[in-house]
Amino acid sequence: SHDIADYAVALASATRKHAEIERGLSTRAVLSLISAARAHALWDDRQFVTPNDIRALFAPCLAHRILLKSSLQGSYSRDEASLLLGEIVKLIPPPR
Repeated sequence: SHDIADYAVALASATRKHAEIERGLSTRAVLSLISAARAHALWDDRQFVTPNDIRALFAPCLAHRILLKSSLQGSYSRDEASLLLGEIVKLIPPPR
């Protein structure tokens, strides 16, 4: 639905504005997230995606796609990226 797509775009936009992220998520990353969410929904025997599908897959599927400012100094941690994405998911309210 449009609400789910708008939610995924809002999450990606938040990564582009985050103070600790040098390069946020791209449009292709959003498309990948939505595709993964569709597969997640099918796995759960549903024909539709929920905000919980998006939330469940946001960090695990996309942590490798962001560039942290700390990585510019030579340190990179996918765990740190996952934590930041987890914070973003908590900040952006899902659609109802």
